[in-house]
Amino acid sequence: MAQPGSQAVEQRIHDNGFMEADADLTTKRFRCVKVTGNYTIGVCTVAGEAGYGVLQNKPNLGEEANVRDLGVSKIIVGAGGLTANDLWQTDANGAAIVAASGDVAMGRVLAGAAATEIACVTVGFANNPVLA
Repeated sequence: MAQPGSQAVEQRIHDNGFMEADADLTTKRFRCVKVTGNYTIGVCTVAGEAGYGVLQNKPNLGEEANVRDLGVSKIIVGAGGLTANDLWQTDANGAAIVAASGDVAMGRVLAGAAATEIACVTVGFANNPVLA
């Protein structure tokens, strides 16, 4: 059993590979993405917006984007870092930050990390409470 800490773990419950990248996303692996058009995804650009999932590969424009929309995923951490048990949301660059009041939480942090590092988080609509 993997232990939280130095390495984030993943558990795939559901990934989809039928969406296409709306731009060059080759440097956006493990960032939160949203639906931007018919069967297209792009990186989240507004802090706290409702994302679709976490990008698992490095697609170029028009290539297949593998998105984890349910399960456990690695994610790039934004400003302020994350701590285990925090609810997380996206920042304006698709990185994970602590969920703010009134925003949409994308899931819960299982293993925290400092800014620019990789954390382990749950992902899925079942984990999307709108915070009061």
